[in-house]
Amino acid sequence: MMNLFKRRFSLVLVFIIPLLAFLVDMNFKRWREEEKVIAYDVHAYYGYLPAKFIFDDLKVEKSEYKHGDNQYWFWLKQYDNGKKAFDKTYGLSLLYSPFFAIAHQVAKMFDYPLTGFSEPYTFFLLLSSIFYFFLGLLYLRKLLVHYNFSDREISLTLLIVGLGTNVFCYASVAAPQPEVYLFALSALYAYAIAKWHSNRKLKSFLIASVCLSLMCLLYLPLQIFALFFLLYDVKKITDSGQKKITLANLFVFLFVFLIIWFPQFKYWKLTLGSYLGSSENYEHFYFLKPMIWKGLFGFQKGWFIYTPLMLLSIIGIYFIRKRVPELKWAVLGLLIVHLYITLSWWNWWYGGSFGQNMMIPLYPVLAIPIAVICSKIFSSKLFLKGPIILIISLLILLNTFQIFQYEKGSLHGDAMNGEAYFKQFGRLDKVDGFDQLLSYPNYDEAKRGNR
Repeated sequence: MMNLFKRRFSLVLVFIIPLLAFLVDMNFKRWREEEKVIAYDVHAYYGYLPAKFIFDDLKVEKSEYKHGDNQYWFWLKQYDNGKKAFDKTYGLSLLYSPFFAIAHQVAKMFDYPLTGFSEPYTFFLLLSSIFYFFLGLLYLRKLLVHYNFSDREISLTLLIVGLGTNVFCYASVAAPQPEVYLFALSALYAYAIAKWHSNRKLKSFLIASVCLSLMCLLYLPLQIFALFFLLYDVKKITDSGQKKITLANLFVFLFVFLIIWFPQFKYWKLTLGSYLGSSENYEHFYFLKPMIWKGLFGFQKGWFIYTPLMLLSIIGIYFIRKRVPELKWAVLGLLIVHLYITLSWWNWWYGGSFGQNMMIPLYPVLAIPIAVICSKIFSSKLFLKGPIILIISLLILLNTFQIFQYEKGSLHGDAMNGEAYFKQFGRLDKVDGFDQLLSYPNYDEAKRGNR
């Protein structure tokens, strides 16, 4: 029994890590607080469900749906032509929907208000984040098993990614924002692509197509994840590889894409009068001014400042050519393009959030070079192995502590700087004068490219 446990410890972690996120939720009891779960952008991601299935009012015209003095259940964007619509796509509502359906029945059984916003709905939304976190870790493990990593290498990788990065935040105190759902879709996508390259079965390609279409529905620039497929097993960057991309493959993807996107086109036609939505766009990419340095090392939202363990993935890319040579260009190419696009967005810090949240969709892919580094750690001498594992453990603890700081407001979502970071370091409650130390970004200027 003990030997079986040792050989399957990584599978145990797939259950334990989401359980820890659930315990964090239970500790903070966020579902009991107004505007804690269905808050900010989640209003627009989630609003499709109660608007359609409770109020039968997708256009949100029958009422203001106001509660409290100045609070509204539905947040819609007002366009210049006077029309209104949710400014997010229905993708997250689709992923929330099984939990919404259960919550609605629970609300009926226990006489909660059947509004879509009472406690059963918020509680099951949080549960949906836990479920997709579990799903992401499960398929991340399957992906690493596919590449023949040992159980202890996989276990350490799962601990690093699951507890040592900001994805844990989005499975718990920042749920149900889209990041953990993208993490799950990305893990399943990468696994399906890996399986397709080994078996060429339609099922694998179909699953990959569904995942990529959903990822694009949640955040359109993630279409660049097609690079993971296109660069897979490319020996030289100038090669086309042995893709065998046929018209049948292309047809399958386009068919899946249109099926998944059709409800969104229909919604835009209903609310805005056009199947392609509104042409109004006041938000831009500034491809000639990507914020690479600030996005990686700045104290406002630097990826390696708030998620330092992801540096292991950068180091691991160098060694991946020997351990998993078919992924050398797929991982590197996707990382470079994703970084460039993500940090070229006008709002490169992506609002009030913990760390570089839009790097999270990359984590299942970057977990592969992390696993390569883990294999190097376990094969190293004891005098090196011990200190390295100790440092990793301390950085996992730092990540957990900073998530609690973020929840308490002592680590600000978009206004940190070096002075505030170091004065607040290691302290859960705000230090005296913390709010005066912050450097708030100018969103209007950033829209004009002055970032």
